Amino acid sequence: MVADLTYLHRNRAANTNGPTTRFSRYVADVSSYHRLHPRAILALNYFASFTAGTAPFNALSLLGGTRRLRGYYEGRYRDQHAGLVQAELRLAVYRQLGVVAFGGVGALGDDDALLRLNQPKAAYGGGLRFVLNRRDQLNLRLDYALGRESSGFYLTIGEAF
Repeated sequence: MVADLTYLHRNRAANTNGPTTRFSRYVADVSSYHRLHPRAILALNYFASFTAGTAPFNALSLLGGTRRLRGYYEGRYRDQHAGLVQAELRLAVYRQLGVVAFGGVGALGDDDALLRLNQPKAAYGGGLRFVLNRRDQLNLRLDYALGRESSGFYLTIGEAF
């Protein structure tokens, strides 16, 4: 299991460029990995981001991109709060080649509703993995993902989680 917990506090006084920016953000990003077979791993990821105060647009919690809810472009969904659960089945196929199937569902929230669970955002897809460095478990990742009225190809180094 891998966990990343983050706290950010920003307190900037008003100036001629804009309003006062005062906000705090709490983020938890937790992943777990379960060997189902010598050639199969189930990876699970839980992500939550909660913002208190008045955060600027570029500091809001977001879903979409290469790591969180593939199938939507980075930051397609933004709000004060975000929660996400995603899973990935990783299968070793032949030597340095692997395949994956993944899916995730997330929700956004604000001051009125912590998370709007009745308005979920979902995406799913599949991909190929090519092992670049077995010792460090470093992969070249090619994914294709689908979301609602959205899709995307992703070519990256390293796993999403």
